[in-house]
Amino acid sequence: MAHEGIDLFVVEEALAVPPAYFALMDEMITAAFNPKHVSISRGELPPFGGKKMLFLGDQSQLPPIGGPAVYDDRHEASNAQTAKR
Repeated sequence: MAHEGIDLFVVEEALAVPPAYFALMDEMITAAFNPKHVSISRGELPPFGGKKMLFLGDQSQLPPIGGPAVYDDRHEASNAQTAKR
């Protein structure tokens, strides 16, 4: 596997990613790096296949296309979209 030796994954602009995509990333990375679903000491499945994840982003940027942003409180983003129309 090409990414087998990588221990850290960096996701740039993570705050603009819809929350459902994080769940999908978790499922995909777990399938790739922990396909047998080996649990950690407390009996829990490690998130993201046990790999280290670094999420970066800027809260002052625009919300993502096709979904709410992680930081979206549904108030400011909806007002900004209404103002553009």
